Amino acid sequence: MSSSEADARFGTSAAWPRRILVVARWYPSHDDPGSGTFVSDEVAALRAAGIDVVVASWENADLRPREWGPDSPGRRAVEAWARVVVDPGALSTPRTWGAGVPVARIPAVHPGGRLPARASIEAHAALLVPFAAALAARWPFDLVHAHVGIPDGAAAAGVAMALGVPLVVTEHASSAPGELEADDEARRAYRELLREGRRVVAVSRALASRLEAPLGLEAGAIPVVPNIVRFDDFPLGPADGRDLDELLWVGARRERKGMKVLIGAVALARERRPGLHLRLVGRAPDVATERRWVDLAAEVGLDDAVSFEPPADRAGVAAAMRRAGIFVHPSPFETFGMVAAEALASGLPVAARRSGGVEEVLAGQDAGAELADGDDAAALAEAILRVRSRLAEIDPTAIRAIVTDRFPTAAAIEAILGHGRAAAAELPQAGGRTDVRTPAVSAPAGTPAGGTPATGGHDGSPAAPPEPLPAILVVSLLRAAAARRVAALPPSLASRLTVATTVARTVEAAERAGLLPAGPRWVEIDPYTAYASGLAALGGLPDPRRSGLRRLVSACVHPRRTVLRRRLVRERPALWAGAERAAVRAAWGDVAGAAGERRAVVVAVGADDVAVVASALGADAALAPGGLRWLADAWDAAGRP
Repeated sequence: MSSSEADARFGTSAAWPRRILVVARWYPSHDDPGSGTFVSDEVAALRAAGIDVVVASWENADLRPREWGPDSPGRRAVEAWARVVVDPGALSTPRTWGAGVPVARIPAVHPGGRLPARASIEAHAALLVPFAAALAARWPFDLVHAHVGIPDGAAAAGVAMALGVPLVVTEHASSAPGELEADDEARRAYRELLREGRRVVAVSRALASRLEAPLGLEAGAIPVVPNIVRFDDFPLGPADGRDLDELLWVGARRERKGMKVLIGAVALARERRPGLHLRLVGRAPDVATERRWVDLAAEVGLDDAVSFEPPADRAGVAAAMRRAGIFVHPSPFETFGMVAAEALASGLPVAARRSGGVEEVLAGQDAGAELADGDDAAALAEAILRVRSRLAEIDPTAIRAIVTDRFPTAAAIEAILGHGRAAAAELPQAGGRTDVRTPAVSAPAGTPAGGTPATGGHDGSPAAPPEPLPAILVVSLLRAAAARRVAALPPSLASRLTVATTVARTVEAAERAGLLPAGPRWVEIDPYTAYASGLAALGGLPDPRRSGLRRLVSACVHPRRTVLRRRLVRERPALWAGAERAAVRAAWGDVAGAAGERRAVVVAVGADDVAVVASALGADAALAPGGLRWLADAWDAAGRP
């Protein structure tokens, strides 16, 4: 398609696109407000450029591993959710987290853990495509912009193909090169993102080069568009307000982030500068890992010279950067190095390992940065000491100016839009297909006639207007998941909920599952009762300590009891399922009945929960178009009533 034809079809002038669907797993939420801030920063910049944006993110819907057949719980869950994710109510515009645009939290049904590329793509595309098709029917968007190639970009490719719109994928993931090297399916899926009408960009040349090699591309084939850095949020601090001996690291306390090297480097540096001390802002993935770092710090003599602090919001991080003397970046590989850029913007010099993207961020910083000459703790310690020895000579204003000049927001946004225009120009003529702006998709119930979007978070938003929250039943039969996820909800929201979960049958089980947090009304379901009662009536299970001969004699003496007991054991799954259905029906009756004239909705947390809800309530239940993240977004959008 020529440029003039593309302009006629898509309006790909300087004013194009008007509307973008952003697809990203990583996006701020109530339980992880720091996740995907680079995505929300770009969304905010797009809005500032006059473009309307909707975000489609995902929330994992746990599924116990089992065969995936036509009538499997996973399939039933996808079918049930597919009927509701198309509704405008799938979108909310949270006020407290994110970029102030409508967000859908689309369930991704899979058994958890790291899936093979193909399975992950299918799990994320299953509900994204119907959601996006219904969205386009009432809010036609011009471009899809996905963040991360697999599964986000590959799932979004299904949307682009179905609707005939261009796709741009920004790769951020440090795991992407390794996945491409190890997985044929990943390479095949990624190459699909390089076809006409699509573009892949990387946030650094280091990352682009590591993608090009396993894909068999020439050097430079993947262009670079750096992340948006919100420099205004990281102002310079007062010249005399810093603790020059304070070393700062902000980020995940993971092995792959270089924590072991960092702790070792600080210990070595303190041998020559005993006043140095380390402040860590972030979190470890679990308690055991955190304990490991605390123990390691004690082993190397840092127990009184290191502070382990929880994650901070952006303002808290900026304040920490204005207080510290040196920012230490220990990661062995970074796709970009956002925190290094933020540190430099704050006037904070950086000592870092050579890690790809961070080196590009530090380029030109002859005064404000030092790169380690090797990859071990000793080399990083030397880099720290070199920076410390000349702190008095470093001009914070100068190092800020260098980094802000290198990463202007306007240039990054225009680059993304330019790649979108180029991709649009490659798409074939519409031919006999329905035009991209009015795709052949039935509008969901509640959509105004003519596909006019309902107004929501900002002018032209496709989200339904915020309404008072309905009465809510949450179904989360996995007790551990229920305890963990409900505890992460804001207390004023949790106190409004009725939550159905299973009982803990022993003290040990209760400890493993965790105590149920205060706030909600908990309905504890005991699916074991019917089975246990039937088993007790038959004398219980045979004593496993009895010999085989004695069990055989007992079976001969009591043949009917033996047959009934075996039948009961075979029927146990059905008895459990029946008990779960009955309890969910009773809980729903209580919630819906108490709601009176108000609406009532059931939020299913996992895929197994949806299967139980669908079986128990059928079409009578108002199934929510998402899980607890969707619920928290809706609550925040409604003004936290």
